[in-house]
Amino acid sequence: MRNYGWARIYSQRQLQVRLRRSGAADIVCRFTPSLRSLPSQATAGSPIQAACPIPSDAAAGAYSVHLEIPDVYAGADASYNVRPANASAGAQSWDAQTARFGTGTTITVN
Repeated sequence: MRNYGWARIYSQRQLQVRLRRSGAADIVCRFTPSLRSLPSQATAGSPIQAACPIPSDAAAGAYSVHLEIPDVYAGADASYNVRPANASAGAQSWDAQTARFGTGTTITVN
């Protein structure tokens, strides 16, 4: 992740990865540390690594990978989510209704 902005992220935020598959329950992983630790005007990315445990009862198949950056104080109001600066191109796209960024990547669960 890289913060191109002029300021650090002010509000407490954690990156969430949502794995989605039609007809199956979403798998949501929350990563630490807080994105407040990203430096502003960054010229290089900051790696964020964490394990995303897949529940043993997860349906097998291909899951699309979505990123969410919610404000922990906004509750369920997705309009407070941060929108990544990535352009919607190819398989990558921003969904304004859910405030999620579709990465265009899939993960197969066996």
